[in-house]
Amino acid sequence: LLRVVLTLSLLIAAFGPHHSLSLFALLYGNAWTATEAPAALAAYCGCLVCLAANGISEAAMYACVSASDLAKASRALLLFSIAYLLCCWGATAMGLGMLGLLAANAVSMALRAWYALRFLSEYLMQRGSSGISWAEVFPNTSTVFAFVVVSVVAGISQFIFLSSVCEGSLNDAGCAFARSMKTWMHHGVHIGVGVVLLGAVLLVFRRSSWYVVQEFKELIRDKKKED
Repeated sequence: LLRVVLTLSLLIAAFGPHHSLSLFALLYGNAWTATEAPAALAAYCGCLVCLAANGISEAAMYACVSASDLAKASRALLLFSIAYLLCCWGATAMGLGMLGLLAANAVSMALRAWYALRFLSEYLMQRGSSGISWAEVFPNTSTVFAFVVVSVVAGISQFIFLSSVCEGSLNDAGCAFARSMKTWMHHGVHIGVGVVLLGAVLLVFRRSSWYVVQEFKELIRDKKKED
């Protein structure tokens, strides 16, 4: 289940940051693209990996923790919460704004996920298992590499198509209209590039990591049998 969630969150992290600007332009108009909102959404898409890892791993930890281990885990998570508050204070003091707060939250969630997975690995080894293999938790190398490549290409596409400005000797009204038409055209091309990249990464996933979908289906069937 953790691998499925991480795969989905990596997919969002690969595409979301580079298409948040287009999303705001399509939904709310160009007025919102000049605010901090697209950058905040882009950063949140990147934070989803840490949030997903923490949510699943911490839930699994609390499902099998004993009373004594619960006190130990609570102390560790309290320390991570204090570290998060200190990071938030530092981000605010440095004027990093919303992006700094999201980065602090991502660091906190990553630490909590690391602790939960470490606890689960020790818990399994105490019961004769080999512990948690990181290869069984994260998507395989081919899928991760595909996500990295499409993220880089999407970033290049965003730089090429969404960083241009209106050129030419036009009056103010004419320049505003031309810039608007040019902007919408560039957003459309950039989204088209994203659709092509999405198809490419799904093809790679279909060939190299389809077993993750099969494992998820088996998990659902087992859950239905238990119910």
